[in-house]
Amino acid sequence: MKTCTVLAMLAAMGIAAPAAALSPSTFYVFGDSFTDAGNIAAATGNTIPDPSLGYWYGRFADGPTWVDRLSYAQFGTPTRASLTGGNNFSFGGARAAQDDIISAGPPVVAIPGLTTQRGLYFSQVGFVDPNALYIVNFGNNAVNAIQGTDADREGLTVAQYQAAYVGNMVGAVTQLSAFGAQNILILGVPNPTEVEGLVLQSLLDNALDAVEPGLSANLYRYSYFSFFNRLQADPTQFGLPATLDFGTPCLVAKLPGPGIDCTGYLSFDGIHVTSRVQQAIARDIAGFVGLADVPEPASWMMMIAGFGLVGAAARRRGISMRTAVAKGIGR
Repeated sequence: MKTCTVLAMLAAMGIAAPAAALSPSTFYVFGDSFTDAGNIAAATGNTIPDPSLGYWYGRFADGPTWVDRLSYAQFGTPTRASLTGGNNFSFGGARAAQDDIISAGPPVVAIPGLTTQRGLYFSQVGFVDPNALYIVNFGNNAVNAIQGTDADREGLTVAQYQAAYVGNMVGAVTQLSAFGAQNILILGVPNPTEVEGLVLQSLLDNALDAVEPGLSANLYRYSYFSFFNRLQADPTQFGLPATLDFGTPCLVAKLPGPGIDCTGYLSFDGIHVTSRVQQAIARDIAGFVGLADVPEPASWMMMIAGFGLVGAAARRRGISMRTAVAKGIGR
């Protein structure tokens, strides 16, 4: 049995722990808008997210996501959306507990949840690669649903919704391990200022504690709570300015548009973090898991020039950073 419980405990306490070198064959990603590489963009004809506001090539940020950066450092290319033939099955707005839809206007677009994303993966790939790194990133949209109305939970009680979220997250881990995956990275709830987020993460942790001893895979449990708490305590430890603005979204402070400079801001749109913060997350995860170090933003932008990625996006404006951390990070 191979596990990473000690590393997870150290990360939760905000302590950097050395990780053995990991050299996966590829990444397979299941998640929401925090890791979406352009699936919602492809599904909506590049209208969500809106690139004219500064959303970058179908990402819900002003630049590459943390998983894009890890992919480039490891393989020399960012992740690619599954709808365009890639291994990233994340969809903006996706939930671990259930499927969803975008119904603001035609066409109505289905948003596959975790279970459906796994089904898409098996239908497209057909097998589990023991040498790949499997990434599972859900949590924010579950908190939003729990804080919302019965309709947001599609008739489920809060307890039933919590159980569906936890059950599907744990089910993904146990199935991938049983089918031969050797390395799984799971990222939970990114809402450290919300009581609902704290409760949901505790339920997930307890469930993972129960199944982890029986897994054959290395389970890397990364704590968003730890990262954001350490970031707020001292942004400079992540290469960010001491004056990092935690309260004003970049799209509120700056004129929206392609190439918008969001240096010095935590939030891009009041929901999602800026690409510089994504960079900090990438480097933190790389050290935690034992992946290759991540290029700095300037060199990254030079290296990806000409990749020809698909683009698009939507914005959410005027939300305080407390609300962004509580409700928006990871949607």
